[in-house]
Amino acid sequence: MKTNRLAPFVVAAAIFAILGTARASTIAYLSPQAPSLYSNNQIGFSPCCGDQPGSIGGAYGVGNTITLAGSGSFSLGSVDLFGYAGGGSLPIEVTLYAGTNPDGASLGSVEVTPTGNGSTTEVFNFGGLVVPQTLTYIVSIVGNNGSYDDSFVNWQQFTGITGSPTIGTSGDMWYGAPGDYVVDNGYAIATGAETNTLAAQFNGTPAATPEPSSLVLLGTGLFGLAFVAFRKAKSSGLVLHP
Repeated sequence: MKTNRLAPFVVAAAIFAILGTARASTIAYLSPQAPSLYSNNQIGFSPCCGDQPGSIGGAYGVGNTITLAGSGSFSLGSVDLFGYAGGGSLPIEVTLYAGTNPDGASLGSVEVTPTGNGSTTEVFNFGGLVVPQTLTYIVSIVGNNGSYDDSFVNWQQFTGITGSPTIGTSGDMWYGAPGDYVVDNGYAIATGAETNTLAAQFNGTPAATPEPSSLVLLGTGLFGLAFVAFRKAKSSGLVLHP
């Protein structure tokens, strides 16, 4: 009977092992800042001097398709953007989409108002949002009307010529507005940027999955509980029906 009495504790231990395992935060994607802020390596958020990506007119968002390091889904803590704040008062927004196409329902978005002037790192807290390994993120200016102050005071940096992601990988460059994004992998470079990769960092932990040993422990505990119930039913004359 000691084994039977221990069964509930075994189940509880297995549940805590599955749900309560602490995982250290890690960097799943890192594309470093450009070596120099003023190396023709920024982008605004609307066309300038007649140039525009694809067939877009007016203000737009810009972003990359990326693949996070590791495998499987990821619990996203924060997205860090390396850029420049020139005194703009409008919030910057990061919106996430599953897979390689942002023209669908978003996974979530976070807004941050830039702080101060000069080179900054803006942190967008996603609070553990579970995202797939491959996703697309779009950076935009909330309320952008296409003016210089709205579009160019808040610059978003691209990486330098040697600044390919050191963790994870980057893919297509996207421009546009929700429901109407287009790929243009030549526009940024044509307007002076050294790469088509925004300078960003994704932080968090791999999404929790039960360890095999925890599943075995849980199974053992559940079997023990079933055995206890069977013994009690047998001793009381109760008939258990499936």
